Amino acid sequence: MTTDVTGFTACDCAADRVPLPGGLVHTTGRRRAGHCPGPPGLGTWIVKSKLHVVAVVDLDATETASPRRFNQDAKSLNARAVASHRTGP
Repeated sequence: MTTDVTGFTACDCAADRVPLPGGLVHTTGRRRAGHCPGPPGLGTWIVKSKLHVVAVVDLDATETASPRRFNQDAKSLNARAVASHRTGP
């Protein structure tokens, strides 16, 4: 497993070498959620490991156990953002 691969879109966005359209939505020590920089398009979120992973088998036990909690946190953040946008300032 490698922590950063220059020229790989996901790693370049994670390292702030290229701008992430729509910005970063949520981050923890191991995962990031942000808007999709390509297909399927803006408005789509990607939840990914901060590490460059070639195969799922390369993930350790902590990495494979963490997505559910991360997704719940990201969902809550999204719900609050949508609610504040709908009600206005």
